[in-house]
Amino acid sequence: MYLVGQTKNLDLIKNWTTMPSFLIVQGNNDMGKTYFIKYLCKKYGLGYMLLDNKVDTIRKLVSTTKPNGNIVYHFKDFHLASLGAKNALLKITEEPLQGNYIAISGLKQIDTLESRARILKMQPYSDKELHDFIDKSSLDKNIVERLLKYNFRTPSTLLKYGSLEDIDDILSFAEYTVTDILHLNQTDINKIASKFDRSYEKGKIDKALVFVEILCNLLESQMLKKNYLSFAEEFNVLFQVKHMLSQGVNFNRRLLLQSAFESLLFKG
Repeated sequence: MYLVGQTKNLDLIKNWTTMPSFLIVQGNNDMGKTYFIKYLCKKYGLGYMLLDNKVDTIRKLVSTTKPNGNIVYHFKDFHLASLGAKNALLKITEEPLQGNYIAISGLKQIDTLESRARILKMQPYSDKELHDFIDKSSLDKNIVERLLKYNFRTPSTLLKYGSLEDIDDILSFAEYTVTDILHLNQTDINKIASKFDRSYEKGKIDKALVFVEILCNLLESQMLKKNYLSFAEEFNVLFQVKHMLSQGVNFNRRLLLQSAFESLLFKG
């Protein structure tokens, strides 16, 4: 498996003979946490199984796991799991599964879990690492360079968004929207809302989220240049929409976007 960057983490694991019985991989969304866990599985000849974060799923591990199965059980985004799920996992880590392994990924976990685990923190990707990845990929270089320009700086995001069929159109539409954002009228807002599907099909890329992410990154870039600073509070509604969409909840995306942009009709 081709691994981009993560030199510091590779140095940390170079003396490992196998996976720790309990591993935490920390990092923001799309930093490559799951890929890194799969990389470790391949490195040490272990199986991989992604499980949900339900309490019953975790409790059943004790009774259903075969000793010496050499499987890594992965719980993704475990910082969002319920307190009951965290306590159930905590109990399992008191008596590790013989010949099997647990990996959890996400943001910071509760202290009691962290105290029992080996922790790896995903490192930011350098320009050289990202360009090496781009050179080895079949992605459209112009599209990917635009994504980099708008602060999408992980291989996972570049691959996911760079492969999107109409990413060029979404990028251009976001650029146009930011350029004209202080002068939007109701017709513009209706056009923005109607461009995206009402619902989100789980497992597919949410184009409304892609658009809002690009928009927010462009606005952040402009505000760093001290543009639009007087409207920072009003623009915060778009960052809230970005957070809501990133949770994967099936809001009516058209209504959500329409409501958000209508709140920006403060200028004239």
